[in-house]
This record gives sequence, C-alpha cells and structure tokens, in this order.
Amino acid sequence: RAGQWIEDNFRARDALGGYSGGFEGWENSKGSPAGSTKIGWRSTEHCIDLYVAFSKLAIAKKSAVWQERAYHARQFALNMWEDGRFWMGIKDSSGEKNKEAVPTDVQVWSVLGMGHDTEYRRRTGWPGPPSIPACVAWVDKKCRVESKSAGDPSGYLFSDKGKGCWFEGAAQLAAVYGYLGNIERGEAVLAEVVRA
Repeated sequence: RAGQWIEDNFRARDALGGYSGGFEGWENSKGSPAGSTKIGWRSTEHCIDLYVAFSKLAIAKKSAVWQERAYHARQFALNMWEDGRFWMGIKDSSGEKNKEAVPTDVQVWSVLGMGHDTEYRRRTGWPGPPSIPACVAWVDKKCRVESKSAGDPSGYLFSDKGKGCWFEGAAQLAAVYGYLGNIERGEAVLAEVVRA
C-alpha cells in the first residue's frame, strides 16, 4: 500500500523520471486549514531507495508494473550522473539540478542499491567489481579527511561541503568495499569508525 501511495502521489511525469519529495505541512485541520502542499524537489537518494523497494515488490509480486516503477525511479537517479558523481537531485519542478553540495551517501548508496544493474553500469561506465566505481573514487578524493592532531579522527564527510567525520557514511563506504571484494579497505574504513 505504501508503494502504491507513492506512485499515486509523487510520480514525476517528465523526461527526468523519478518521484518527488513528498508533502510539506500537516493535513487539513483547525490549526492548518490550508493543509499540506506537494514538494517539487526530487532526491537522487530517495529514487535509489525506491528503485530497490519497487524492484523487491516486482519480484515478490511477479509484477512487471512494479518493475516499470523501479525503472522510473532509476531513470531519475541515472539522470543525475555527471562527471564521475551523482548530484543530490533537483531543486524544484523546474528540473534545475541541486549543485549546492555532493553527498557522500548518494555515491556509495548508488553502488549498494544499483551496482548489479546493467543500465547503471552502462551509464556510469563501470565494468563491475572489483574495479572502483568513479563515484566511490570521487568520495575518496573529495570527502576524505585525515586526522590533523591526536583525538581528531580520520574518515569521510557527509558531502564535499561537510565538516567533521560522518560515521554512517563511512560504514556505507565500508559495505561498498566489501561488495567490491576489497575486504582489507572496508575493514580499514570501519577501524577508523571504531577508533573515533
């Protein structure tokens, strides 16, 4: 039912594909007579999540309808691919890409959620494991921080504009390295989280 509600309310019907961000505000009530308003932005991360969820529904229900919906979500995520990384999404229904920051999670989540997908591999130019996808190399280059003093952890920022280590993202990156078969690198990333 939740998947159908997303389809009914948030499917974007333009060339970018995907699903918009939801509603903002509260339902109609005495304190909020106008009710909620639909959000126009679209998130690459959310569309990766929906690609995975709808793909699982397609398998569970043996349904081509849910598979098409998964591909619609994937379409948006792949449309955010540019110059070796994924943009955050779009700002509003105008389709303007949100280039304020490039999040770490979108890069690593794309590999975990879509790395098996042939269209993902084709669009990103990644041949598959054990090679390092360009978006993961981007994270290592743009979001990696090294300790500058005792007690100051090494690790990964939330985005290229982030400050301070983001341990959830480091754990996601460790999982990516595991998927790629680079267990040693994955364990090294997790060891930094444990030391922090």
